[in-house]
Amino acid sequence: MSAAMHDLSGGHIDQDPIDKNPYLANPTLEKMHTASDYLQDWSGQAAMLFKQKFLDPFPAISANQFILTAILKAALEAHQAMWAKTRDDIDKIAHATMDVFDNKCCDKNTWNVTFTVLSSIGATAAAILTVATDGVAAPLTLQVIGAAAQVGAVLPPDNVPDPPKGGGETALQITRSMKTAIDQLTQAVQKTEATIAEKVADVTELLGSHGSYFVSARPALVSVPDGEITGNAGLGDSN
Repeated sequence: MSAAMHDLSGGHIDQDPIDKNPYLANPTLEKMHTASDYLQDWSGQAAMLFKQKFLDPFPAISANQFILTAILKAALEAHQAMWAKTRDDIDKIAHATMDVFDNKCCDKNTWNVTFTVLSSIGATAAAILTVATDGVAAPLTLQVIGAAAQVGAVLPPDNVPDPPKGGGETALQITRSMKTAIDQLTQAVQKTEATIAEKVADVTELLGSHGSYFVSARPALVSVPDGEITGNAGLGDSN
């Protein structure tokens, strides 16, 4: 995703809007500015629409794709951070259980583990994306999610219970408390992943309702009959 952002960086936005890392402009994209020079011999409507519907909006379309890619990259980083923290949490449960079996715990045969997976994801302030609908600017609120390390503010652990104290006087009690802790960690992971999925679904909804801001218009030549391609509705007569 980072490589895609490098390809889409046209210099209009010089940093990742989520983690603020800088991105150098891709010189290849600048060639679109001079592409209209090749249209001098075209006189048809298709040539004019190509400039109006593709060349002129190209910087905006590529900038919007850059922002979209940054949002998706942040969501993947949040998912990556979630699993890294989950590994830490399950490791804590395993070591705490072994300590109880060895009777090394400071509080006789009990332990208490705090799950860090709940703090693996963070949220930026709501991203306000302004679009124009029929000439009127309309703000869209999109909540962006990312890894807490990149984003900052940690999302609250909504409706996820704290893990219980584990341990016990017998092997059966100790293993049962370990299983209970693992079950609750599983719930925390599911809750965290659902939060990430919810934000990605919001991006999908944005694309569905405002796709023209992210995808270039369909070429007008597609609708011109073969026999009229060189006519005024197509490429125009070439001298």
